[in-house]
Amino acid sequence: MKVFPSILETTQDLSRDQIEKLLSLAKNFKDGQDPLFFFKQNPPILSTLFLENSTRTKTSFAVAIQ
Repeated sequence: MKVFPSILETTQDLSRDQIEKLLSLAKNFKDGQDPLFFFKQNPPILSTLFLENSTRTKTSFAVAIQ
């Protein structure tokens, strides 16, 4: 499976394998598996969603995430 894109704008940016991995991970969390164990193995992914084009907002959020 290829790594997740650094900028994800639509689900079309994901491959079928990536979507299946996300759904599997969500099911594991729902079923009560310890998410901390997963995050020790794989650092968390932070994401933001911008509905309007704003460079200032995008940059502010990118700095906050870093």
